[in-house]
Amino acid sequence: MIVKEREPSNSTDPRIQAGENAERQMAHYLKRAFGDTSDIYVFNDLRLLRRGEIAQIDHLVVHRWGFAIIESKSVTGRIRVNDQLEF
Repeated sequence: MIVKEREPSNSTDPRIQAGENAERQMAHYLKRAFGDTSDIYVFNDLRLLRRGEIAQIDHLVVHRWGFAIIESKSVTGRIRVNDQLEF
């Protein structure tokens, strides 16, 4: 079940637009996977305010057994992992 949809934005910055496109794509896939599911809750573009500071979560998926936070990225290229398993 989709509890909160993504908020639209009107940014003209290409980097922000790329990030928003990645978030929009992930929101689409989450809706396809869980949109009709009554025991899984999806919150897109969740903003939390605490002591005057805002934290933003791209996607929060909640189930009775736990939750997952998904951060959408629009980066292309190779991912390398070193011997310490660091990206």
